[in-house]
Amino acid sequence: MCLNISPELYFVMKLNVAERLQVLELLPQEGKYAALKALRKARETISLTPQEIKEINYVEAPAPAGRGVVITWDVDKEKVREIPFDEYITTVIRDVLVKMDKENKLNERTFSLYEKFVINYNTIETAIK
Repeated sequence: MCLNISPELYFVMKLNVAERLQVLELLPQEGKYAALKALRKARETISLTPQEIKEINYVEAPAPAGRGVVITWDVDKEKVREIPFDEYITTVIRDVLVKMDKENKLNERTFSLYEKFVINYNTIETAIK
């Protein structure tokens, strides 16, 4: 018996730490089972590894007056990492960024992601897994 399994298409993005953290914030928290499974896998891929956390001195501390968390790291020690995104996750991120743009909600933290996922979409390096 021969199985014909088509490979998944991946888009490889070069992202710095700030961009990776911002992408994690953009990903939906709710959805159908299959979507949540894909989102969980994407979060695991995008997230900082324990080794990276140590190398860049990544620290999360409570913000003043209990207003969330302040995140710091040594930018000079961070490395841009190539992150593979499957077609579904790429589309989810693009849709969120396009919606933010239409609602005039893009900001400095999402600016470079908009350029990478929306404007430069056609020049994204593709790889077959």
